Amino acid sequence: MKIGRIRVDTPEGKRVRLVAVDPKNNRVIDLAKAKALLLQSQGATDAASWRMANTMLPPSLTEAIGTGKQFLDVANDAVVARADDASITMDGIDWAPSADPSIVRDCISFRAHLEAYFEKMGHNLHPLHYKMPAYYKGSTANLIGHNGTVMWPSYTDFVDYELELGFILGAQAHNVTPDEAKDMLFGMTILNDFSSRDYQDPEMLLMLGPTQSKDFCYAVGPWVTTMDEIEDMSSMEMKAWVNDELWSSGKADTMRWTTDDLIAYISRGDTLKHGDLLGSGTVGGGSALELDRRPKPGDTVRMEVTGLGSLTVVMGQKEEMRWGPTLEEVTADL
Repeated sequence: MKIGRIRVDTPEGKRVRLVAVDPKNNRVIDLAKAKALLLQSQGATDAASWRMANTMLPPSLTEAIGTGKQFLDVANDAVVARADDASITMDGIDWAPSADPSIVRDCISFRAHLEAYFEKMGHNLHPLHYKMPAYYKGSTANLIGHNGTVMWPSYTDFVDYELELGFILGAQAHNVTPDEAKDMLFGMTILNDFSSRDYQDPEMLLMLGPTQSKDFCYAVGPWVTTMDEIEDMSSMEMKAWVNDELWSSGKADTMRWTTDDLIAYISRGDTLKHGDLLGSGTVGGGSALELDRRPKPGDTVRMEVTGLGSLTVVMGQKEEMRWGPTLEEVTADL
């Protein structure tokens, strides 16, 4: 199943709904509405049917996954029974982020990007990168979905896109082995992990990991494809266009670490929860930095991954600087 999150107009304003996505028929199915209609056909009152439907199929994907196996069973039953009565055309949909995790953990799984990044930044790559699957923790405050606008912070002149796979956890994991992690993924989505390249290098000299060079925006979408529909992750083609010009192209089979390795490594001393988002890291050649190019405000960035759809965003306008050290002040003595 392909599961998305969309915003719909209601008497109380915009509300997020969980939907099953049917690209072949250019539609999505409002899962809560389909379930409510099914319950009504079985004798439930309107009010009771909606209470039950919103509990079983909430707008939060994280909450839905947390109900366990029954989530997809309930969703499938609702789609089979009342899809036509709960359909919305995909034209003009207001897409919310496909996932709503409490935290982003983004890894560096593609060796080609890792080596290219250090070369472009003029640093030597530490050999520990070949022994440990490095990752950082990011904020979810500014997640955007398909057709969203990327925040461009005031302190940076170089906002870069990063072409990644996003993995959604379907189970809790603590101190697990790779073998135990094999069936812990719920699904996959496309992740665009934006970076402030000119602020990233000085920030990393603080030796506390990236914060403002990363946390200003992540794009996740357009939907989550459940793992039963992923036939061969290794064969996935990954591409990115800027203003309809192909800039990046890579394949998922160049990942150095498997998802099982990543889950197991992160779970040492930490606990991954239902709905958590893991980023694969950027595929080789999957960022403008590696290509000696720069997106600019107003550019459209579109990413496609085999089986996962197409995620498009627009680079926003630079925000006004209101307080704090400027880039020139930060880099003056480096």
